[in-house]
Amino acid sequence: MVAALTAGLLLALAGAARGGEAGPPAPVGLGVAGGEGWHAVNDFDVFWRNPAGAQVVGAGWGIAGPGFARDPEFTPGVEITELDDLRVPVAGSYELTVWLRDANGVEYSWSAAMAKLLLDDVAPAVSFMPGDAEALPPQLVAAVSDPLSGVADGTISYRRLDEQRWADLPTAIRVGALGTELAAATPELKPGTAYLFRAEARDGAGNAGTTTLRADGSPMALRAPDAGRGSGRGGPAGPTRRTRLEVALAAGRSGDRGRTALTVDSGDAVLLRGRLSGEDGGLAGRRLRVVSRAARGARARVEIESVTTAESGRFELRLAPGPSRRVAVVFAGGDGLRPLRRRLALRVRGAVSLRAAPRQLETGGLLGLGGRVGSRGARIPRSGKLVTISYWERAARRWRPVIVTRTDRAGRFRASYRFRYVTGRARIRLRATAPAEADWPYAPGSSRPVTLEVSG
Repeated sequence: MVAALTAGLLLALAGAARGGEAGPPAPVGLGVAGGEGWHAVNDFDVFWRNPAGAQVVGAGWGIAGPGFARDPEFTPGVEITELDDLRVPVAGSYELTVWLRDANGVEYSWSAAMAKLLLDDVAPAVSFMPGDAEALPPQLVAAVSDPLSGVADGTISYRRLDEQRWADLPTAIRVGALGTELAAATPELKPGTAYLFRAEARDGAGNAGTTTLRADGSPMALRAPDAGRGSGRGGPAGPTRRTRLEVALAAGRSGDRGRTALTVDSGDAVLLRGRLSGEDGGLAGRRLRVVSRAARGARARVEIESVTTAESGRFELRLAPGPSRRVAVVFAGGDGLRPLRRRLALRVRGAVSLRAAPRQLETGGLLGLGGRVGSRGARIPRSGKLVTISYWERAARRWRPVIVTRTDRAGRFRASYRFRYVTGRARIRLRATAPAEADWPYAPGSSRPVTLEVSG
């Protein structure tokens, strides 16, 4: 141990004498692709930066968790800055430790970086409370259990047994006597008609659990009593005041009244605005839940925020920049007010840049192209993000693709092109586009055009 510490001290002093590192090299900014939140897939990629001046030839790493410790492993690679396809034994919370090896074969395990690997690949368990199919309860309640990432969102829906289309009910997440519950007011049902109810819960990792059964295994079906047989609710229902919830998305521009479906450029400021009102005007001091569910391929699938209404019943919430998402604004009701849910859609165009050099060239000359696709809040696919490079055809007044390529894992791309059939002098406009793809959470987006001059 003394010899190892002495060797480490001498190496650190030698680095300081060279004017390089201030200490033993360690991974800088160790992070997990997709964020250090809970993941639903047992496949982790991690990344970091190497200290300036460090001659890195590989990385050592180890994974440990409750009742589990993996033997240290080593992955060679000159200037290595990432580890791919790491796995943990079962769902749970684990700690990853990463250290570096230099060109002299010294592994700086005492100067390591650490990150959390959180796996939850199990859907929430959901079941309706037992009850009588012929008696309509004032509320529908479903118990939800998710011991790892926790319940993030949930919805109770219903349909007639002779129909296929489900209708969502305004649903609240609450803590009940047996743990987390989904609760929704029983809707008005057509007398003498049978209905089936469904509960769906989503956890913090994006796993979804669904059921149409009670805890005893019987179907969650209810039949509204025929007219003249009574309400079946054990007495008259309490008064419910009319409630109104208005919501819209705005691009942050003055005078923009907003809309329920909005498309913006990446990085644009987006405001969620609305008003909660009752029969006598705006409802002040009421808390609403805002649930954002990002498109597939986003690092964080579900985010939950809250906002409180002002004196006029109005509220406003700035949505963080990021990928396309669906937004639900939920008012849980209470005090005789009806619960409400409103849905909105936010589409975000992908960000992409394009560089071209030289800007002036002769026919047959080689044009170099490069750029980058922005991936804020998204994970670049393993095969890279698809990119098309197009030119503007004046006669047809449309962009026509001439190059199809893919980025690297950091979103960078490179390509080249020769103009072989240009005579005279031509001005050519090019742009790069990041098209829509499966598991890419952005709408198609294009770069600013670049203009070239080709002489032949």
